[in-house]
Amino acid sequence: MRRTLALFLGALFLASCAAPARQSTQQRVSTQIETGGAVYSVDVTRNIDAWEATLPLPVDDVWAAVPGAFQQLGLSGGGLLDRGRRAYGFSDRMPRRIDGQRASAFLDCGHGMAGPHADQSDVHLYVTTSVEPDGEATRVSTTVDATATPHGTSGGQVSCATTGRLERLLLQALVATTR
Repeated sequence: MRRTLALFLGALFLASCAAPARQSTQQRVSTQIETGGAVYSVDVTRNIDAWEATLPLPVDDVWAAVPGAFQQLGLSGGGLLDRGRRAYGFSDRMPRRIDGQRASAFLDCGHGMAGPHADQSDVHLYVTTSVEPDGEATRVSTTVDATATPHGTSGGQVSCATTGRLERLLLQALVATTR
């Protein structure tokens, strides 16, 4: 009975949180390419999706819970990126399973003959979460970026797109760790 009540209260709490919304930003990178004696300046623009949600919790409590939320999902080894901006990040090889699910549940890296590249490749995962006050509440913003390097091919890295599931799991873990 207590477990049912706790699950009900947890679901009620999550329902009171603003649903995560996807915000797209662009990252511009300038580089120079030298070929045949000529130098070309190239601007590359990459879209990065950030998932944002507002939690009805104090910013200091949410910030203190961020490392535990990452660890709860097996994303250990992350660290503080910017204390002033309250940004925390993880950059490492992706665990084969998160919350019992394969990498392809969280990332779309394309498909090969053996199945999804996310499940058949070495995946390097970059996750950044930042928190900031929003009145009495806290705005949480998470970005997920990844690259997959297929095994046994001469091909290079493949960029991966997020499905949004990892961001939602991280938000749930953050709420559970904050309480």
